[in-house]
Amino acid sequence: LDKISNLLLDIIDYTKEIQYVQSSIFVPYISAYVPKKEQDRFNRKVISKLGLLDSQIHLVGMAEAIKDDPNEIVTFQKQIPKFAQLLMPIWKKRFYLPRSICLES
Repeated sequence: LDKISNLLLDIIDYTKEIQYVQSSIFVPYISAYVPKKEQDRFNRKVISKLGLLDSQIHLVGMAEAIKDDPNEIVTFQKQIPKFAQLLMPIWKKRFYLPRSICLES
């Protein structure tokens, strides 16, 4: 059990490190150097390739990733239909949190 516990702690640490790298390096780089149209097209492709449930989880994850960036929040709100935005708290509670609980410290 100790070995499993240590492995889980390692996974959590690695996940936090990946999240930090994404939010501090990749997101600013992509925002600065990838044209907005390409970003939008990529997001639409990702969502269309995912199934309904995965799309919901992806949208909530995107919202969580940008929740501290007012400029990205405005962009997100412009791009995501109002209906989906209204449902996101439900999706977060039902689908996202059960899958991401292991990432919380």
